[in-house]
Amino acid sequence: MPVIAITGAGSFIGTHLLKKLAACGDTRLRLLVHRKKDFPLLEGMHVSVIQGDLRKPETLTGFVETGCTVVHLAYLGRCSPDENIEAAANLAEACRVAGIKRLIHCSTAVVAGRVDTDRVTENTPLNPLREYEIVKAKVENIILEKSAGLYETVILRPTAVLGIGGQSLLKLAGDLLHGNRLLNYLKSCTLQYRRLNLVCIDNVVSALAFLIHTDRKVDREVFLISDDESPINNYHDVENFLMKRLGLKAYPVPVIPLPDLVLKVLLKLTGRTNTNPFLVYDCRKILSLGFKKDLSFEQGLSGFADWYVETFSPGKGMGPS
Repeated sequence: MPVIAITGAGSFIGTHLLKKLAACGDTRLRLLVHRKKDFPLLEGMHVSVIQGDLRKPETLTGFVETGCTVVHLAYLGRCSPDENIEAAANLAEACRVAGIKRLIHCSTAVVAGRVDTDRVTENTPLNPLREYEIVKAKVENIILEKSAGLYETVILRPTAVLGIGGQSLLKLAGDLLHGNRLLNYLKSCTLQYRRLNLVCIDNVVSALAFLIHTDRKVDREVFLISDDESPINNYHDVENFLMKRLGLKAYPVPVIPLPDLVLKVLLKLTGRTNTNPFLVYDCRKILSLGFKKDLSFEQGLSGFADWYVETFSPGKGMGPS
């Protein structure tokens, strides 16, 4: 029975990955948690919950074991950049000592930073600008450096993850439902056809499951996972979709989009790393290995909208701000 050791199992991606693995069955799971917690959805499975801290290498010895596959989802959001880099180094060392089979590190597509292209691939040179992007890029490097020639390492870079329980689109839906309608209209004029670079959570965890189980050569490979091939993965279409699902009327006057150049300047002035409103992330590399997505972007967006209406529509609650 294969053994899968997971950090960040209680995170947004982690909880969805556990649900995916529970459906697969015939797996032993080892979950590293900072504080003891239960995982009721895994009842009946072979699960070991290990209390530990990635910053304390002595707590990791009982987490990984020989021949297992490690999925690294954890990011220490309240810790310093140095602590996050140290945590990654500690995990890589624990994997070396244990003699694991494969480490799958879930990074982020935004490590690409500000690029001079309309399409990002795994071969696009990185130019991270913000601290988060820089730290994530350094974590990738330390994991690859520490694992060289010792065990397989794979990096998955998802774009902004959309799904039940996640943060993507919560603010947009909340503003549409409870915010100032004039401000919403002006925002729509400003952003209009800007790409949102969203990816359905189901496709992210399916990509992780694929990389866990595949026999294809993936050692030291980087893979993007996105839904940018969908023509409606942009502000205008997503806003219209949500407005209809939330039972909101269209704006009384047509939306007048800003010129592309003006939008690029505004994005730069607001401190955005990505100042290209039409930038897309290309995930054809992982698809070329035989990976198939679970959902279309439209299906994922529909599922999010159904959940949001059920959870936050009038009479259900005020919704997130």
